[in-house]
Amino acid sequence: MATQKNNYPELTIEELQSMVAEQRAQLQQMRISHGLKLLDQPSAMKATRREIARMLTAITARSNKSGK
Repeated sequence: MATQKNNYPELTIEELQSMVAEQRAQLQQMRISHGLKLLDQPSAMKATRREIARMLTAITARSNKSGK
């Protein structure tokens, strides 16, 4: 499995938080579509959840770093 390079270290915490909110809204829409059997790729939900986790990890690491 190839890993992707993300640009999270270059973003501010506020930008990351707004991206998390957007991804969560997108995930909610995916869940609705999946429930109605309209989602073509259910694996996209898994990828979105993981992307949210990566963003939250970057936020936590940055806030822990600035707090010390």
